[in-house]
Amino acid sequence: MALSVQPSKNWSPNIKLHNSSIVDYESSEEKDASQYRVLWSNLMDKGKYLESTRYHKGEVLLLCWDEKSVDMATQKEVDDLKNVLELKFGYHATIAKLSRETLEPRGRKLQVDVNYEVAKFVKEHDGPNNLLIVYYAGHGRPGTRFGDLELLGQTSPNDPRDDHQCQLDRVVWNQTEELLKSAAADILEIFDCCYAGMVGQTKGDTRLFEFLAATKANATTKVPGKESFTSALIHALGELVDQAPEGRFTTSQLLAKITEHEHFPKDQEPQLVERGDSHKRAGRIMLHPIQRDGIASKVPEERPGMDQTKKYTVTLYFDFTSRPSQGNIMTLGKGMNEIFRHNNLEVLQPRWGGMKPSATARALNRFQAFLRRRRSSHAEKRPIIEGQCSPGLQVAPSQDQDLCQLLTPPGTGSAETTGYAASGSADSSGSMGQRPKNKVKRRRTAQNGEEL
Repeated sequence: MALSVQPSKNWSPNIKLHNSSIVDYESSEEKDASQYRVLWSNLMDKGKYLESTRYHKGEVLLLCWDEKSVDMATQKEVDDLKNVLELKFGYHATIAKLSRETLEPRGRKLQVDVNYEVAKFVKEHDGPNNLLIVYYAGHGRPGTRFGDLELLGQTSPNDPRDDHQCQLDRVVWNQTEELLKSAAADILEIFDCCYAGMVGQTKGDTRLFEFLAATKANATTKVPGKESFTSALIHALGELVDQAPEGRFTTSQLLAKITEHEHFPKDQEPQLVERGDSHKRAGRIMLHPIQRDGIASKVPEERPGMDQTKKYTVTLYFDFTSRPSQGNIMTLGKGMNEIFRHNNLEVLQPRWGGMKPSATARALNRFQAFLRRRRSSHAEKRPIIEGQCSPGLQVAPSQDQDLCQLLTPPGTGSAETTGYAASGSADSSGSMGQRPKNKVKRRRTAQNGEEL
């Protein structure tokens, strides 16, 4: 979190991490996916099913440094976050203070203490219908191994301890995180520290496992105060739980709200990362109150006699001629609730499986996105000017335009399509921009001080 943290010697600030697991929370697709998932879940909670879409309980572990082991004041923000999660969400939050005071007499590494705290947290609160949140506030820096994130306390250059003592309170989070991977609960990690985006994708089970980072891999964050990530996080949690339908919202909606905070730095780039194989369960983690106004949420009791090896999942696809509206989904959900209310089919829970355009639409949209990236890359690498063509100069047609016309179905006139039919048929609108025929792009070069 502090700007004085120095990366390890093996770290290069020019490294760019291209991680496909980073969620594009600003995209229209991600925003739609969150809205529809929340809508469907709220509808299913009104039906008569054996399991609820809501978590049975939410448990939070807040990791921070004690006053003697850190060179910045994080305690107030940690306390404020704890209050929001307990009072507005009904979660149970525990603060675990990391301290070097208990280590130096015996020379034990803090890694052991942190591993113990996380292992105990998972053992006491794990469950298939639970949400476990691990939060950290403090210093962070890239580790000696690529992709590792180190957590540190005191990092001031005036630290009187020698190198061996300083190593005692260094924690490699990737090692501790291994203890979370075997949990049956959904996992959400929230880290407010520099270089938090170093943590990338890992292999996990089919439950949701996400990492909310205060910044990208090669960037620092603000110290505690009105511009800090945690300050914006507290504000976003309070607003969303009061404004969202049934107080339920996804992690991508949470991140979007964080960046909208009036004091959040515009040049800071927080990230939401899928840590496990989250694609096996469509959607994001949803946060919601376990209790409201002192009344516990209505959650069906667990069935201890159910044999997990006998469970079956039936997958259905609904092909629409165009993108379904929220009204269409509400009609579909209410109809399903009526069917299962009057027929005892022993259904545990109808889960939202996502919504996507047809295969043709997806292919065309991917291709157009590729063209935009290539044009943007060429524009950055080769500055160009436009000049009039010389008489008789022949200009070859645009290669990009030819490719677009080749891949666009006859009669559509565009690479954009909005069809949502699995059969591959798609509606489309718009047209590709035409290059002016009387102009040609010339690359600028310099030779002997003159422009050619």
